[in-house]
Amino acid sequence: MKKDGFNFLVLLLLVCTSLFLSYMTWSQISSGPVKKSFELIENRPVDLEEFLKPSQVIVSFGQNTHTVLNQENPYFEETWGYLKSFTSKINSSVSVTGTANTDKSLQKRGIEFVFDSSLPYSLLKTLLNLNVDTPVLKEDQRIVSVVLAEEDGLSVFLKGESGELFKIGSTKEYGEFTSIVTRIKEAKTPLYTLLPKTNLYIKISKDIYIPLDNLQLPVYSVKSAKNNLQNIAPKFFPDFTLARKIEEKDGAIIFTDGTRGLRIFPKGGLEFTRPLFKEQKTKGNFKDSLTNAANFIASHGGFPKSAYLSSYKINNQSFTFVFRERLNGLPLIKSKDYLVVTVEDNQVTYYYRWLKEGEKIEERITAVSPIKAIDMAVGTKKIKEIYDLYLAYVEKDGFYLPVWVIKTDKGEFYVDARNASEITLTPSGDDV
Repeated sequence: MKKDGFNFLVLLLLVCTSLFLSYMTWSQISSGPVKKSFELIENRPVDLEEFLKPSQVIVSFGQNTHTVLNQENPYFEETWGYLKSFTSKINSSVSVTGTANTDKSLQKRGIEFVFDSSLPYSLLKTLLNLNVDTPVLKEDQRIVSVVLAEEDGLSVFLKGESGELFKIGSTKEYGEFTSIVTRIKEAKTPLYTLLPKTNLYIKISKDIYIPLDNLQLPVYSVKSAKNNLQNIAPKFFPDFTLARKIEEKDGAIIFTDGTRGLRIFPKGGLEFTRPLFKEQKTKGNFKDSLTNAANFIASHGGFPKSAYLSSYKINNQSFTFVFRERLNGLPLIKSKDYLVVTVEDNQVTYYYRWLKEGEKIEERITAVSPIKAIDMAVGTKKIKEIYDLYLAYVEKDGFYLPVWVIKTDKGEFYVDARNASEITLTPSGDDV
């Protein structure tokens, strides 16, 4: 009897220990801090690859089955590393093979690396260690993705903005490629399919991949980024002792030395301007201007490790770069661009940043299906054409919420991934 009692106590202790460890594990997952997403690069130059990597990797297993990897997926770096290794060995002529044929490629194995914004070929050569110079591809040709496909062995293509394909090389030996695709498939990564384009009521203007199963996504609470911006004010001026300080009624602080101006908003944002005279302006190049922009951010508040190049504009001698951040591998969208740099003559003439960070995970939700999100948009907005559809995060009422972003002929809409209701982004804090 005593032995039975002892065994019962041991069993009870084991059960309690198991329950306690399970509670600790799930409590850390559900409400733990966000550790990696908002770290900053501050004391070293920023490598272009750190923010120009593809936003997603589309892996086709053949027979119209796919998966989509974002940068949080453990296979992302392996596939990206394989592509760079492949392209660094290419030294051949380039041929134009026409436009992408989705129906044909769906039946083959392949990997497509999709960038957040189209990149000029001159920059892509640096990113992929390409040693291919050809009149077929101009230096300013914009490339939206790189495709590896089982054609003539294994071939690599660059895809232009209009869908045109440029074949830049091939190999008959691609056992490593086959191994990577096989392991990704065996890892039971979520399966995706193409959003059907044959619909009587709405037009789908591009290939859009949607998950077959509903995804689990966290909701984050938000806090202001830890950064005393007044401490970095001297970095904006060659001689800070000449800068005059002005305090405004709304709490903003302005520093100016007559040629430069810095405005620090009361809730954490800043704006810097440094106009150049016309005779000072000369034409810079894209790569150098982008490098200068990233390094300026790093030395003036820190460059977020999760940042990526969202878009850019080229206007005569100036380059304006818009950066955004990723959260949980997905784009983070706010009511206005919150990290912007303009470079003229390799000098920063405008800089705006307003950063917040996720504090902790509040809950995990099951995202509604993309079809349900589309139904909401079609029913309430009367849209006739969809340009793009993807998951992202938006800031709303002190939280980062997962949403379906739907780009349409009627504008861009945000559908709450929790309940398929529309979310409207409104300015908050200094974001006005």
